[in-house]
Amino acid sequence: MRLLSAAIKGAGIARLATEYTEPHVRSGRLVRLLEGYAATLPAWHIYYPSRRYVPPALRAFLDFYRDILAGK
Repeated sequence: MRLLSAAIKGAGIARLATEYTEPHVRSGRLVRLLEGYAATLPAWHIYYPSRRYVPPALRAFLDFYRDILAGK
């Protein structure tokens, strides 16, 4: 990521997702500013055209993944 690299090199302030910057903050290469405004990565989503006619293979995958996330 160019913005992350620029921030590490001291080019200025960057607003990046915490998941990308955390290792660099821990190592001291970056300093966190305005912690209350820290960005996070958005949740992952799978988009498909119609929930009514989901292909069986995709439906099986979605159900399987949902169960994994639910801890089943």
